[in-house]
Amino acid sequence: MGKASRNKKLKRQQTEALQHYGHVKLSEALLTLCKTYEIPEMSKQDYEKILSLSVIAWNIASFPEELRKQKIIEMVNLLPELKGIQEDELMSLINNSSQNIPSDGVVILQILSGMIQRKFELYPNDDRIVMDYWFESKSGDDVLQVKSIIPNGTKT
Repeated sequence: MGKASRNKKLKRQQTEALQHYGHVKLSEALLTLCKTYEIPEMSKQDYEKILSLSVIAWNIASFPEELRKQKIIEMVNLLPELKGIQEDELMSLINNSSQNIPSDGVVILQILSGMIQRKFELYPNDDRIVMDYWFESKSGDDVLQVKSIIPNGTKT
């Protein structure tokens, strides 16, 4: 199969996948998860952090329910100030927004939890998993590109 045939086949697979997901590109879905947390004049670096959290939230939400808490704990253990946190403490931090000045780790947990919840509200049947993402400059604008995999399916 030549390069043109492979590209044509890939394009057809992507179109079929988009139909299955209501014509919603994964990049658009991730940006939608970020919208709630954008602030005016946010730096590009801070926006990329929020985008990273949306990718983590999306992928955690893709796990079966019984594994989600474990995956959140694994992610949280990468944060120095929350390393070693137990599940009950974690759930308490996520659900308790009454702290006067919460730590960065608590804020990250609450954003992550909110994004997971929003993913289920907006895209309950979307089971794609983000493999990689990056920005490409097109016509002077940065455009989010996403490489994903569909469980029991193909890469898009």
